[in-house]
Amino acid sequence: AYQLDMVADNAEIASDIFTGRINGNLTVTPQRFIVRPEAGSAPPPPGKGPRFSYRPLLKGEVRFDDVLVNMPTIPEFGEGESNIGLDVQITLGPKIHLYNKYLYDLWLAGGLHIQGSTLYTNISGTISADRGSISYLRTQFKVRSASAAWPIPGSVLPTVNLEATAKFQRYDIGMRISGPLEEMDLQLNSSPPLTKDQIVRMLTLQREATGSEGVDSDDLQNLMTAGLEMAVFGDVEQIFKEALGLDEFRVYSGKLRSGIEMDTRRNREFTPDERNQYNVLFSKYLTDNFMVGYTTSMDNEHHSVFGQYEISKHLNINYSLNENNENWYGLEYRLTF
Repeated sequence: AYQLDMVADNAEIASDIFTGRINGNLTVTPQRFIVRPEAGSAPPPPGKGPRFSYRPLLKGEVRFDDVLVNMPTIPEFGEGESNIGLDVQITLGPKIHLYNKYLYDLWLAGGLHIQGSTLYTNISGTISADRGSISYLRTQFKVRSASAAWPIPGSVLPTVNLEATAKFQRYDIGMRISGPLEEMDLQLNSSPPLTKDQIVRMLTLQREATGSEGVDSDDLQNLMTAGLEMAVFGDVEQIFKEALGLDEFRVYSGKLRSGIEMDTRRNREFTPDERNQYNVLFSKYLTDNFMVGYTTSMDNEHHSVFGQYEISKHLNINYSLNENNENWYGLEYRLTF
């Protein structure tokens, strides 16, 4: 016989992956359980019942508060041989923050009841996120709803359901993720409508979709620009976005444009000098419909302030002011076929 008692009273843990405060109590005591026969083994002799044995039982309640989790990758869960009984209630208090500057920024709530054993775990309860964002192909998606549940008995991997939206130039992009953690199904849609491949290509190249499925010289130019942005401005982008609350930070080549007309099909009109000119663009949505921004060339010889107001899904009002105090007004109407 044995009994181990553990109590956490505002215990604070600080590490690269987990920082937070823990309260709770846990006990470890012997638990009598039925030994399941191994696959292919002979059944017990007639008249003899099941065989019993003992294992440690971990039981108690744990509460997490003011937690910051920064997990850059999904950990690999391998099968172990330890057999420990489980009966643990986990509660998430306020300010549970799942954050990685390159991947996600989520605020979690909910709780779990973990039962069974380390060999066959049953988990009930749900972890949800009703606010935050995730990053996909250097594009920030605002989370509308997200949840993780454990409907499969014996599995420690959750089933994820997530819906998020993003704005990219004139497109409203929707993302839906569903399925087990290791086999999640990613679906993308847009308004105006594009195929999933066109959306992925548009976000990868950071240029407006052209409807073409091929890769041309403009695509290669934009791939080089995207590589420059990731290599040189990766951390700077996050600093600017966090400090100023930006929705978009972009490096692009060619003529300095208003930020409204970012379709690189116009690159075919560029001179060699213009193709070698690199520019930086910042923008932010002040409301769901009103966006303002600023773009400048690397040498600071050209710059522009611009704005866009979305009256409806099909109608926008645009405005731009360049370094020569030249104004540009535009009314954009989109048709969907």
